[in-house]
Amino acid sequence: MKPNILKKMQGLIHFLPLVLADVKAVSSNTAPEEVVPYEVEVVTGVPQQVNGGDCGFMVLKFAEVLQMTLDVRTVYPDRIADYRAKWAHDLYVYGSAKGKSLAIHSDAIKK
Repeated sequence: MKPNILKKMQGLIHFLPLVLADVKAVSSNTAPEEVVPYEVEVVTGVPQQVNGGDCGFMVLKFAEVLQMTLDVRTVYPDRIADYRAKWAHDLYVYGSAKGKSLAIHSDAIKK
């Protein structure tokens, strides 16, 4: 991680708790001036995107592997195109099947 990333994140770690409380994503009865900023932990060894356009998909891929209780180090940034193709295929199959019936189970998607 870049050494000055924590300095660049200061606004976010102070502002995000306020936004989440305001939209009721978290419960908070704390006055805005008393909200404690989030703590940031710099973690090494986590895959990083290699360009400026894959950040959203990296988040989706991390969410996917985490919900399967896999290690995020199984995400390989150089395979993003493969992951995108698989997701596109799975969504197409799901959408096609959904159009033919009112319900489809996720097991219907061929791996």
